[in-house]
Amino acid sequence: MPGAENKCILWVGDKHTGKTTAAAKLEGCLQKEGCTVGGILAPSIYENGQLVGFDIIDIQNDLRVPLAIRDEESLETVPYQYHEEGLEVGHLALSSARNEAADLVIVDEYGPLELGGKGWRDDTDRLLGQGYPPVLLVVRRGFADKIRRLYETHSPLWLEALAEESIDMVLAFVLEQRIRRNTQ
Repeated sequence: MPGAENKCILWVGDKHTGKTTAAAKLEGCLQKEGCTVGGILAPSIYENGQLVGFDIIDIQNDLRVPLAIRDEESLETVPYQYHEEGLEVGHLALSSARNEAADLVIVDEYGPLELGGKGWRDDTDRLLGQGYPPVLLVVRRGFADKIRRLYETHSPLWLEALAEESIDMVLAFVLEQRIRRNTQ
């Protein structure tokens, strides 16, 4: 069970196994309990069974725009071309001002770009530096150990994204944190 010291939750799963879908389910459960959830989801876009890109969803206002499209000719570690509008939506959704009243902020997905200091890294560092709300990072298993070490001062909790009990654990944790915050 997460404790008061946990400021960072790693929502871990293998590549293309439903981490984003599980995070969206968690968001729905939290909202049913009256919690405010901020941040972003990045659902995959498939055409003819092939991954071609990602959209981005601003959780607080359900705005969905294109984020990235696969670039087969790219020599970059992350072979995608990013849409400026999608990046702007993401940075705004992860801003401190936007998440002042949030009970949890979801960052989907956190991986090689962020480990290299790009992507959602600055936004995430700023949110974690505030101490509240807790931040849930959706991460691929292959990057989870590096991300856990990166944020070890925030006592990251590792949860399996596809384990049903993970949703219950985050729900109980967020509700407990919300009560603590409201009684201070």
